[in-house]
Amino acid sequence: MHPCPPGEPICIDNQGSDDDPSCFIYATMFKKVKLRFPFTRFERELLTELDIAPAQLHTNNWAFVRAYQIVCAHLGHPTSVDVFLYLFVAKNPGDRLWVSLNGVAGRSILSIFQQSYKDWKGKFVRVHCNDREGFPLYWVNKGKKESSFRKAREPEKMEKLDKDLCNFWKGVASSNVTLPTSSIINYEFLEGQLDVYIGLSLSP
Repeated sequence: MHPCPPGEPICIDNQGSDDDPSCFIYATMFKKVKLRFPFTRFERELLTELDIAPAQLHTNNWAFVRAYQIVCAHLGHPTSVDVFLYLFVAKNPGDRLWVSLNGVAGRSILSIFQQSYKDWKGKFVRVHCNDREGFPLYWVNKGKKESSFRKAREPEKMEKLDKDLCNFWKGVASSNVTLPTSSIINYEFLEGQLDVYIGLSLSP
């Protein structure tokens, strides 16, 4: 991990040096969202599926990614990109670069991390990577097409386990249970606190 020279933009979209592959990460993602390296298999697969660089996903939405994994681990569920994209739809708001995640209507299970997330865009670092990570290391221009470039996944074509998980989360959402994203991230390693915030009643 290295600091970036003055004037170097985080949204660089070239392929960099083949001898020194790297990506950019906002510093707040370590401090507040508690992102860690190396990325998990789920995180790598999600970035690959969405075809975006790590910093291209809005920081507030990285909190959904983190909290989803923590909840799954606490409940003993496997993490699944298909199930996650059943719960959230990826949107490009029209500025070509940024991508956001929105809870699908009737399937919202996680609260927004921070209502107002400010003063973080100017602080980022360069992280040297393995060029075989799979996901894009540099920002991908999505173009000004439709605002939603990914439709929410439906369980009909999923494997049975993923179908069952979709039905589980649909039941949670229909019960008007909204899990507190910020608290779940803060208490990741405190099982007792997670029981309080996630609720033993959510266990299938």
